[in-house]
Amino acid sequence: MHGLCTCQNQHSSSGQAEVVPPQWLPEYNIDQNYTILLPLFNQLTHFHCKVKGIYSRYLIGGDVNDTNIRPIPPLDPLHVLWIISLHPSLRHAVIDGLVNRNGYISLVLGQTIATLEGLTHLKLHVPARYPVTPYDLQQLFFNCPPSLESLEIFAEIRSSRGCLVNDVEISENDHNIVGPSSEPRKDPLCKLKKLRLPIIRSPKGYSTDSIDSILKHCPALETWTAIDFCIDSVNDAVANAISLSCRNIRHVIVPPQHYLYGAGAVPHSLAGLPQNQLETIHWMDFINMGDPPETMMQLFQRHSNSLREIRFERSGSIDKKVLDAILSTCGSLELLKVTQEQSNRDRFIPEDLVVSEWVCHNLQHLELFIEVPEGNSSDQSNLEEGSTSEASTGRDALRQLYRQVGLMTKLKTLDLKRQDTYSDLKYHEVPLPQLLTLEDGESGAMGCLSMLAGLADLRELRGSVRVDTLEVSKRMGQREVIWMAQHWPVLKVAEFLPESYAKTPGFEVPAHLQWLQEQNPRLRLCCE
Repeated sequence: MHGLCTCQNQHSSSGQAEVVPPQWLPEYNIDQNYTILLPLFNQLTHFHCKVKGIYSRYLIGGDVNDTNIRPIPPLDPLHVLWIISLHPSLRHAVIDGLVNRNGYISLVLGQTIATLEGLTHLKLHVPARYPVTPYDLQQLFFNCPPSLESLEIFAEIRSSRGCLVNDVEISENDHNIVGPSSEPRKDPLCKLKKLRLPIIRSPKGYSTDSIDSILKHCPALETWTAIDFCIDSVNDAVANAISLSCRNIRHVIVPPQHYLYGAGAVPHSLAGLPQNQLETIHWMDFINMGDPPETMMQLFQRHSNSLREIRFERSGSIDKKVLDAILSTCGSLELLKVTQEQSNRDRFIPEDLVVSEWVCHNLQHLELFIEVPEGNSSDQSNLEEGSTSEASTGRDALRQLYRQVGLMTKLKTLDLKRQDTYSDLKYHEVPLPQLLTLEDGESGAMGCLSMLAGLADLRELRGSVRVDTLEVSKRMGQREVIWMAQHWPVLKVAEFLPESYAKTPGFEVPAHLQWLQEQNPRLRLCCE
């Protein structure tokens, strides 16, 4: 790993230049026997540095081929900030692995960033084993230049003594904040559109005053990564602060949290936004803590005409009423993705997905986990002796689900994964019944492939569609691939075969799939 400097202007000063460290760089960290030797780029605009992988022997004077050169430790973060301070034209800065080992880093970082008057994007990654303090966040946030448009801090907050924080106080009025002129910035960041703050290892999270102090500086905020809060008073404070100061939020990201709070907290905090404004919601590790579904339903219904993307990653216990509200009201939706961990036993059954007619006819990407209860997988047209009416209802609901999907004529990616509650099989080991087969009038066998005839723009077919399973291999043949070639002319990826099939000795691609590839040479039969 190494540091990367990207220069958009090829004109740079040649040779090596001896530079003077800024006044705020602690003198004891400078080895007077060495001088940083770097070309000074006149128009350096992008700086991406992974601190852990930079070794100062390659940046500091001396013959690197000299076997007698004494070992030099990795470049100190203070030196990295020194390098940044030499290029005031920087617009994008990414620092990965910044560690505040000696207590100076946050101070120097704040003062360095404050001098970059054209900086628009700043991203910091701090290893989890080196948590930052409220003081560190203050030094950075209230020294950011007014030009900043995006601030992302991937870090964890603890107190300066390493114990858990009960109420994290972040305030621009703290007398300990030091900037280049010994005064923190008072004016709001009027250009800041994207904000991600550190997560907090605390049951209480950010305090009410901290939220007010931060969000009132972000009047133009459009993309907000929700912060830790779980107390009703703080929840109300977030809603109030957003309503007063951040009414332009269009994109919401809810990261994994160390301390679980109710699923209704984030929707409640967004209640003050203008109606039909939210465009994307990305929720990671969603867990329903018993909150009533109405709060989530109201969020989607209030923004039903503007929401384009909804993602629930590694989710658990999403109420079926919430999913029904999304499918039946969000007419502008283009992407719906709901993924779940293997260990999660809460699945959507077909009946949950067909309660109402879908109105999301602009849908281009659909990814869902589905449970097909035992007894609903039969390919026979008639109920077998001893089968129940519930099984018949399940099969009818599954066919209705396929029919609903077939009406989404703009769909480009279809990814339906079957994951049954009491089975440890992977999704590719249990096919979705009848999805890849046509009806057979002679034998009376059922098939639902023809219901997807409207998906003329389908590019990717993923999920439980493997053809090497016994159920599918018996039924899917030349008739089906001829149908696919006619109705899915732009198909590029189909998860029909294992990823490693091309490298498996003796593996023979079925003849009908070979024919399909001949008709569509761009088609890949597995997901790489």
